[in-house]
Amino acid sequence: MESNWVLAVDSSRKGISLALFTLDGARHIAHEAPSVRGEMLSSELDFFLMNNGVPLSSIGSVVVALGPGSFTGLRTGIAFCQGLCASGKRRLFGISSLAIQRMQLTAHVHGRVGVIAKARPGFWYTGLDAEGYPSVAFGATLPEEKFLATDDAAAFLHEASIIIADGPRPAEGSLASLAGHWHDVSLSYSLAACRSLMSFVAPSLQWNANYIQPSYAEQSTRAK
Repeated sequence: MESNWVLAVDSSRKGISLALFTLDGARHIAHEAPSVRGEMLSSELDFFLMNNGVPLSSIGSVVVALGPGSFTGLRTGIAFCQGLCASGKRRLFGISSLAIQRMQLTAHVHGRVGVIAKARPGFWYTGLDAEGYPSVAFGATLPEEKFLATDDAAAFLHEASIIIADGPRPAEGSLASLAGHWHDVSLSYSLAACRSLMSFVAPSLQWNANYIQPSYAEQSTRAK
């Protein structure tokens, strides 16, 4: 059977997001499981494939979100996708979660586009695109990606014309007063958006997962 489907897996957000799509954009099937933990990824994928009549043998490429996001969730998702591709029958692509979030907006924008997702209270994952993005020059990530406290995140995103957010704009504080248009994609998030990035990313089983957020142990060490 022809291996013409691409499977996308994102465990960086709440629960598990899966998608099947073709590179020509003709077909796209999405599946959101916000209450499913990473340990259930295998059974969730089996259900998704069976429910849509797509055999695993018809998947020729796998895209996995590299983060930033939950370390445990990302580790589970990345390891699972590495296993799916270990036989060499499928190509594996790793793409930044912020880059996928940026591509939720397909319209042409005058000026820079910022990306923001909540990490934990008072801290945010942030990114900024650049003229000509996406490009092989940037690979699997946005040109700029940072883990920042709230006020620093607002300063970092102050020049963005549009801010692609994984949630609503805060009602108060420095992020509430940003001039850029806040575009919440949390309810319309689609993993198929990473299709437009695949031609800029080389398939590989070896990359550094982009967790961005330092662990609490690292923060404790730095504080000393």
